[in-house]
Amino acid sequence: MFAVRGAVERGYVVTLVSDAHSTFDSRVARARDIIAIQNDTPSGSFATVVPAADVEF
Repeated sequence: MFAVRGAVERGYVVTLVSDAHSTFDSRVARARDIIAIQNDTPSGSFATVVPAADVEF
């Protein structure tokens, strides 16, 4: 989330693609739970979170 917050602090509008990032299970959390947290944390506050199907260039 440091990159998202840093981008917002520099005036960028940030879109996080919810199904376009990944991680591994850790000792304390499953990958799917980590991804869910990463998608929820910036939503509304720092970034717009959308699925890849909704991204238009």
